[in-house]
Amino acid sequence: MIKADVHVHSSFSTDSETAMENQVKAAIAAGVNVLCFTDHIDYDYPESGTVYDFNVAEYQREIERLREIYRNTRGGCFDRITHTCHNNS
Repeated sequence: MIKADVHVHSSFSTDSETAMENQVKAAIAAGVNVLCFTDHIDYDYPESGTVYDFNVAEYQREIERLREIYRNTRGGCFDRITHTCHNNS
């Protein structure tokens, strides 16, 4: 059976302080085997004029690192970490 969470934010979003890896660990503990990060950039959050530097290369590296570490977790059931990053400008 597939149990998915397809709307998860991490510290790469302006509205979350949770590290990606902590989100993955929580998903595994909850029995989730497909996880999709939906991090986004809101240029006017938390307040207008705030500079937020979204590092795409660092984001991609972290996704790949977590895929490598957790792909065989729970007997190979946790095999999908994906993302859909969007810009809410």
